[in-house]
Amino acid sequence: MSALPFVFTSPYILFGLLALPAIWWLLRLTPPRPKAEVFPPLKILATVLKREETPSKSPWWLTLLRMALA
Repeated sequence: MSALPFVFTSPYILFGLLALPAIWWLLRLTPPRPKAEVFPPLKILATVLKREETPSKSPWWLTLLRMALA
């Protein structure tokens, strides 16, 4: 089994393998596309204006600590 029949029967695969370094170099050369983003001030305001939620009850360890201090 030699590589000679593989080379002559499928030249497109061989040329594709030879083109891989050039494709890799081109992909590293060009920057990725920017991501579409919602208007940034609205996103910032949504995180800043988040209302503080109070839990319905305190954790058991905090209740125990308060009872020990009282």
